[in-house]
Amino acid sequence: MAEAYFNMLNKNKNYKASGAGPFRGYMPLDKKDVAAARKFGIKIKGRPRGISVDLLRKQDIIVNVANDVPSNLFDVKRGYMKKNVKVISWSVRDTSGSITNNNIEEIVKKIMKKVEKFVKELEKGKW
Repeated sequence: MAEAYFNMLNKNKNYKASGAGPFRGYMPLDKKDVAAARKFGIKIKGRPRGISVDLLRKQDIIVNVANDVPSNLFDVKRGYMKKNVKVISWSVRDTSGSITNNNIEEIVKKIMKKVEKFVKELEKGKW
């Protein structure tokens, strides 16, 4: 969701979001997540892409959105990322499990607000 919304809002085409999760997309996107995102004009589809060392090496900024992804996965000291990569953690609750549609919509709103703030910060040259 964060990737799709960022790419929708981003006016500065020097930046492009590439979303990935800790697990490669063997499972399709959750229908509740897709419906909640669509309600806010965010189109998500396909299967989640998994994080890889190759993908991490290409990034200048990494935003760890979900609270269930260990932040030490993005530890620059491990040596498989650029030394000057910036890592941001948002700790947004994951939508999996026994969660209601209203909760998912609240999570989508939270992601949207964080992305909007991040885009403004990029435009101002903060990152």
